Amino acid sequence: MLITVAPFANGDDWKFTPSLELKEDYTSNLDLTATDEESSFITQVLPGFTLTKQGSHLDVNVSYNLQYVDYSSSQGDDATNHLLNAAANSELIDDHLFLDVRASASQQLTSNRNASNGGSVNSSGSYTDTTTFELSPYWQHRISEDMTAGVRLTYSEVNFDEPATSGSTATSDTSGLDFKVFTETHSSSQKIHWGINLDSQRSDLDQTSDNESENIDISVGYRHSAQLDTTLTYGYVDNHLDDPTDSTASAGDFWGLSVDWAPSPRTNLSASYNSKLQSANDYGLSFFHRKRHSTWTVNYTEGITSVRQSLLSNIQVGSLICNSDGSNCTLVRENNPILTEDQLAFAVNVPTTSLINDRFIQKKLTANVVVSKGKSTYSLGFFSTDREFQTGSAPAEQDIGINLSWAIQLNSRSRASVSYNWSELEPDGLAKDTVNGLSLNLSKALGSKTTVNIALNASDRSSDDSSREFSEQSVGIGLIRNF
Repeated sequence: MLITVAPFANGDDWKFTPSLELKEDYTSNLDLTATDEESSFITQVLPGFTLTKQGSHLDVNVSYNLQYVDYSSSQGDDATNHLLNAAANSELIDDHLFLDVRASASQQLTSNRNASNGGSVNSSGSYTDTTTFELSPYWQHRISEDMTAGVRLTYSEVNFDEPATSGSTATSDTSGLDFKVFTETHSSSQKIHWGINLDSQRSDLDQTSDNESENIDISVGYRHSAQLDTTLTYGYVDNHLDDPTDSTASAGDFWGLSVDWAPSPRTNLSASYNSKLQSANDYGLSFFHRKRHSTWTVNYTEGITSVRQSLLSNIQVGSLICNSDGSNCTLVRENNPILTEDQLAFAVNVPTTSLINDRFIQKKLTANVVVSKGKSTYSLGFFSTDREFQTGSAPAEQDIGINLSWAIQLNSRSRASVSYNWSELEPDGLAKDTVNGLSLNLSKALGSKTTVNIALNASDRSSDDSSREFSEQSVGIGLIRNF
């Protein structure tokens, strides 16, 4: 990835920071079981580094840790994990040729029905090593003063350490290819604008049949003013679903309407509707409003998606990008923006579905409020998701939850935070689970390069099936040293 964009590099522009993190935790219930609870000390050693660059032609943000985990209990399996979050955006030829690269490595729950306290060191057998990679070159050319045309090709992979070998709910390695062609005049200052879009997606799955979709549409819009814009769309879509649970997911022509209203630089409301559900274009509602000390967002979408698409979207549309103190927030309008060193992403913590090959129709509502006042930052998030799987035997899922957090800068070297998460999962025909999680954290800088962290955590799950219930408490201390 870095070799591709290196020609733009200047040694003074790059920042490379090696680090070492040491953590010691005690947990009261290592495997998060209802009975026969086993306590354990958990030792973690995490050497790593960050690499960043911000420039006119290149933005890079790479964070990597090698995580070694050692358990005092015989029930724990010592492990070595890779933790990676890497992204680069480059402009290879001024105003014409661009290249986006993304890569990640993490541990993901194989089933969202498995016991979890929000981390991956407890009940580690419920997780699988997961890697993603995405390479996306695109070309755009200004045909005239008002018209732009472009083409984008995106290759992606999602791989698992131990994929399932068979079955309609198998976990499978996948590779995908997405081809897009567009011509548009929306960026012009004319009252009337139009566009033509062609999108073809294909995902090759190791264990089951491939996923495909094609979409072509033409749109015509009218800019009523600098604040109000409306667009009508007509097109044809084929999601290659033989017997979808919703008739609007079947192949056929469609029409759409979108309205964008921005009454002020701090407020934006966008609403859209398509008569057909699509993989390439979700529709719904997006609201953003920023005040002096707070930012408010509401985002609702309906569309066809998959687990692989969720895993490829590290920071999703509808999230907030804010300064580290919670101020000056902006709305994420395209997945996976690159953050600067002093930025944080405030995203509603929506659980990923089980790692299933099947595509699903998803209806997702999220709402988020971030308040920054004085030395404190508060956030409140809400989510509700409904998923209907289309070709396999997996049950439909309904998730709902709330995220709360408060962080305070105690002094120039110390910071404290507390967070609470509540969620409820109810798959059709299966027991309903309710999960509560509470976390208290204190960090203190011992110098410009060393930080000590102390964490107290408690989590529990209640369920209609008593064998699925668990309760767990943990305490931990960590030391981070940058070099």
